[in-house]
Amino acid sequence: MKKRVYGRNPSQIINNFYTLATIVIMTAVITLYSKYIHPQKEQAFVPTVLPCQTALQITQKISNDKRLQEAWMLFEQGNYMFDGGFILQENSLLPNTLSLETFNTFFENSTQVVAVKNAQKFLNIKYEVIENESVNPLQHFELLVSFRISAIEVFRMYTYFTVNNDKEISQKVECIMNSFKENAKQ
Repeated sequence: MKKRVYGRNPSQIINNFYTLATIVIMTAVITLYSKYIHPQKEQAFVPTVLPCQTALQITQKISNDKRLQEAWMLFEQGNYMFDGGFILQENSLLPNTLSLETFNTFFENSTQVVAVKNAQKFLNIKYEVIENESVNPLQHFELLVSFRISAIEVFRMYTYFTVNNDKEISQKVECIMNSFKENAKQ
């Protein structure tokens, strides 16, 4: 009586080896093809700088260019709200004539779209008037405006302003809103 040997058939071993080699080669070919031969080219987002930004010394930062267009769509539909605040020094030099209502008026005058009440998803246009300890009167007050969707910052602009010049503040707010519009429409 012959003793039966349990083991693999040599043809199974060769077949498994060729299957493994085929999988490795196909993976390498697909990886090399997708990485070097036919790469997916992403178009780099180039922010638009308006002439008013250079004239009025306004800087911008685009935090999330993928959601910038969504922010513009929300703005066009009227699903936006203004959220303003002051960060002042103890002995503030900010006159009583500049209030949150004044800044809200500047922003509302720069938009042609009426805000919708009680929207489910909205664009939050948050602005802060910051008082610095700077000796230079031209850099004593600054305006930081950020555009946010669901607390995620999409676009931010920053500028200095002089306190007693409502026309300058209005021009800067108008330029900020136009810059947001131009960058979002790209």
